[in-house]
Amino acid sequence: MENTKEDKSLELFNAKYIKELEGDVPSFNFTDTVMDFILKEELENAKIFEYTPLISKRVWVLLSIPFVCAILYLISLSSSVTFFDLDIKLTFPEFTLFDAFKTLSITNSTLYFISFFVVLTLSQVYFLKKRFEKVIRI
Repeated sequence: MENTKEDKSLELFNAKYIKELEGDVPSFNFTDTVMDFILKEELENAKIFEYTPLISKRVWVLLSIPFVCAILYLISLSSSVTFFDLDIKLTFPEFTLFDAFKTLSITNSTLYFISFFVVLTLSQVYFLKKRFEKVIRI
């Protein structure tokens, strides 16, 4: 019996104070404020996943320099080059830098290995780049 009297007194107490409380009304631009906050959070998260290349431009330049030098060296070995039915006479100055390499002999199997390695490395970089672009977009 005491429980019912306590329950009734609690209900009366709650009812009295609930009537005194005003309902919370959001401010006029509440939705705009919330949407601006959400947009700000999305932009901050987007900055975390900025695209950065796997190989920087500086590294590409450093990798291309020996390649270009090798091509020029191979072209310099012959005195003329036929390109689109044009016979081009080439004259290159003599470099003492390559004298050490003239005595170096590379077997065909080594050349095949180096060529195969370069092709596989370049294809791997290409496919990994595409894969990382897909992962970052998700």
